[in-house]
Amino acid sequence: MDERPGSDPRPVKLPNTQFTQMLLAQPYSIYIMDIKKPALYHFSLSLGLQQALVPDQDGDYPLPNTIPTSFAVMPDLSASRRAFIAYGNQVFYAPLP
Repeated sequence: MDERPGSDPRPVKLPNTQFTQMLLAQPYSIYIMDIKKPALYHFSLSLGLQQALVPDQDGDYPLPNTIPTSFAVMPDLSASRRAFIAYGNQVFYAPLP
């Protein structure tokens, strides 16, 4: 189900996705990488969709036009989190909301 404010409470269907990696991150979050968009989907432990994180391809650092190979979510010194996404030997990161 989509737990975001104003969203439909019925089970979420995510067509045209290809999930390749899942990560349990504290506190109480699951992140799943979709290599088709690419995107990271953030779920609660009860599998409620919290947010879909999609990179800005028009930003200063566009991602390669290849398939991402891995990702990680790690805390930084301010107790927030950062997402790291690897494309082969290139690694990109961004703060998580």
